[in-house]
Amino acid sequence: KAKAVKSEPRTPGPKGPSPKKVKTESAHSNGQSKPKAASSVLDPQKDKTLLDIFTGVKLYLPPAAADFAKLRRYFVAYDGDLVPEYDAASATHTLAEPGGESDARKVTAGWVWECIRKRRVVPPC
Repeated sequence: KAKAVKSEPRTPGPKGPSPKKVKTESAHSNGQSKPKAASSVLDPQKDKTLLDIFTGVKLYLPPAAADFAKLRRYFVAYDGDLVPEYDAASATHTLAEPGGESDARKVTAGWVWECIRKRRVVPPC
């Protein structure tokens, strides 16, 4: 990368302010260039951010669960909240048997993967 060089402050001369230049990148091997399209950055099909599938879902995921690390990683990446064991009563969903006064819905690891596949929270089986 080239270092930024400080330039003199612009003062409108007799010709007025100069027009802004449009950056172009060489897009073809034949030397032609095309201006960058700003709309392609905002295109939702090309957007690389993850969906907020599990927003508002508090899951108690016991450490003994199969694929614990992978489930935790994906659940949190899709905006889910993991609840520690001592606070399992506040969970909305659980992979363990709900205990005590918990109103948590019993779900399976397959439920987490199904929600991700369908890109929304599906009812637990």
